[in-house]
Amino acid sequence: MAGNTWVGPQLQSGCARALGHALPPALMSSCIAYRAGLRAQLAIAHRLDAQPRTPQKWAPLAQRYVEPVLRATAALGPGA
Repeated sequence: MAGNTWVGPQLQSGCARALGHALPPALMSSCIAYRAGLRAQLAIAHRLDAQPRTPQKWAPLAQRYVEPVLRATAALGPGA
C-alpha cells in the first residue's frame, strides 16, 4: 500500500522458507482481504471521532484499502 512492491513477495518467500513449502494462494488472498478490510474499517472509524484531526483524509484512505479487498476476494473465486 505504501508503494514498496518488494515487501509482499519478500514476506511470502520468508514464510515459505520457514515453513518448508509455499503458502496456498487462497490463504494469501484471505489474509490480504482480512488485513486490508480491517484497515479500511479503522480508517472509517476515524470519521466517527467527535473531532477528527484530518476528516478529509479518512474516506479516500478507506477506499484505497477497499480495492485490495475486492482484488483478493475476486482471486478466491465464486462462492468464496
